[in-house]
Amino acid sequence: MLNGDPSLEGSEILILEEGGYITAEQDGMDEKFPDLTEEELKETYLITLNGHKPSSKGDEMVAFLNGYGKSETDFKTDFDYYSFIGAYQAKFDYDKKSSKYMRPAENFDVMLKHARTKADKTFVEDEVEVEEGINEEVTKLVNEAR
Repeated sequence: MLNGDPSLEGSEILILEEGGYITAEQDGMDEKFPDLTEEELKETYLITLNGHKPSSKGDEMVAFLNGYGKSETDFKTDFDYYSFIGAYQAKFDYDKKSSKYMRPAENFDVMLKHARTKADKTFVEDEVEVEEGINEEVTKLVNEAR
């Protein structure tokens, strides 16, 4: 744990996050498209929030979390949970290939391909540099804390 409640170190916590797998029926497609077959309504697809894949038990990440489930404005459950502070900015998944903690990258290759001006291309290249720097800093913080 880099920072936070030291009593939680080594314990299991529940993180409630947006996204995941959902059926077409659960997503209300039966009302929007009444001609869908039962088979089509049972098809599942992945909902992601800002490019983040849903977390699974045991995933290694750096996460910026809030404790939720206790105030009147929180999503109501019968259990306590944590939630990411902001979506894209708050979760760095561990990438085993590079041994780095990384946010999901925008599709910078596509953005560069569609850049119409030199200024647009420079903007995308600057964004890539910023993202790489942030990922490096988070990885460095984790390595120093170990």
